[in-house]
Amino acid sequence: MSGDDRQRALGGLQITAMEAETTQAIETLSLSPALVDPGLIPILENRFTEAQRCLSHSPMATIMLCGSLLEGLLLGLANKKPADFNRSPQSPKDESGKPKPFKDWSLAQLIDVAHNIGILRLDVKNFGQHLRNFRNYIHPYQQMKEGFDPDRYTAEMSLTAVKAAIYNLASNVRPEKDELSDDWKNHPDATLLALVSLVGSWNEKKQADKEALSRILDMRYEDWIKVAREILHLPNSPLSLKDGVWVVTHRKELFKLLGSRILDPNLEVFKSLAITVLKEQDPAFELPPEERYAASIHGKVPSYSPAMRSGLAEGLAILGCYAEACSNCTLGNADITAVLAIRDIFDGADWALWGSLNGLLPTLSEAAPKEFLDAIETALRSSPCPFDELFAQEGVGITGSNHMTGLLWALEGIAWDEQYLVRVCDLLAELASHDPGGQWANRPANSLTDILLPWMPHTLASIEKRKVAVQTVIKEWPDIGWSLLLTRLIHEGAD
Repeated sequence: MSGDDRQRALGGLQITAMEAETTQAIETLSLSPALVDPGLIPILENRFTEAQRCLSHSPMATIMLCGSLLEGLLLGLANKKPADFNRSPQSPKDESGKPKPFKDWSLAQLIDVAHNIGILRLDVKNFGQHLRNFRNYIHPYQQMKEGFDPDRYTAEMSLTAVKAAIYNLASNVRPEKDELSDDWKNHPDATLLALVSLVGSWNEKKQADKEALSRILDMRYEDWIKVAREILHLPNSPLSLKDGVWVVTHRKELFKLLGSRILDPNLEVFKSLAITVLKEQDPAFELPPEERYAASIHGKVPSYSPAMRSGLAEGLAILGCYAEACSNCTLGNADITAVLAIRDIFDGADWALWGSLNGLLPTLSEAAPKEFLDAIETALRSSPCPFDELFAQEGVGITGSNHMTGLLWALEGIAWDEQYLVRVCDLLAELASHDPGGQWANRPANSLTDILLPWMPHTLASIEKRKVAVQTVIKEWPDIGWSLLLTRLIHEGAD
């Protein structure tokens, strides 16, 4: 480019930038007839293209197109998999209790059911609901009332949400050999597989893991492993083995498929086992903070493997989220099992236990969110407060660590649910009042700010509920609340 050309480009920078953006590379979408009706494919593919073309100059158009594209994709898949969508406990019902026709489902209902039956991941579901909220601004009065003024970045987020959903949906038309066959329902060892799906993973090099598995299966580990190795070599096996670590693959699907084989006594054993394993404190906390990085050298390692611990935490979450799969248990017992397990795990928990569970807290919070919040509240009211000591354990440098990260991530995850938003914000504000500060960015005040960002709130709660959350924080924790407003929330469009 010559000097004159450069000068002209600089002189008309804004126009030049827009022209460059409108000629950006456009991604193409190629949908499978196995995903949606063939007649719908060109319409949806064209909308994906149009959404990208509108990105730079018409962000609202991009948002509307992305919302309609997501709805079309989910409705198309529902028509392809009607039994799966209608069987979901979250499917909308008519007055007689029968599922409504798909044409009468809202986008919110399609998203919730798609997540419930395992099609959309939790993060994709949350962003999809966020896109749904944006799409509601197609009504001018709603947009005027809430002062919604989207820019290119809002539109890009909407496009990203659609792309993530497309990726999830595409995985549902993968080759049959990758899917879990219904034939496992009739396998001679289906009951054992159902129980193993609660455990999820274990390390055969750990004696404590093998004893735990024997306990829930009510058989010698030596006898079980013979069965496991036979299953391992079957086509489409739900078990995998690598470096001594066994993992249940397609775990959620296996639990839903075989959950009817789990009975009340099995749930009681599982609850007891989960409490025993997850209440074990990490012996590394017996060492000074600067020596904990070498805990294994000092022999300070937990009895149970990380695979077993994470597997049981995920098992509680699966049980809490898909309790209806245990259809032959006493009504409500699966839900109660998850709740009581979370209650017992955190009963009397000191700082070392909270720190030991740091990486598992986001998963455990999914098992029983209300009970998890109760546990945090109880800990904050305790004297001494375990979180004060946990803050004090924060280190710096390559050997330092932050043991509050998991707790903050757990609270951020729960905050997506409108019914818990105000309580989560109140707890984060109280945690912030205990925070002495430090070099790590993961801090309660930052989590609180991220959740309530006016231009991109990390919650599906309405603006009215977000206002209540801010007002509650200001009332209960004035210093934290006003700091929140002064640092991040005084922007156009804030509450």
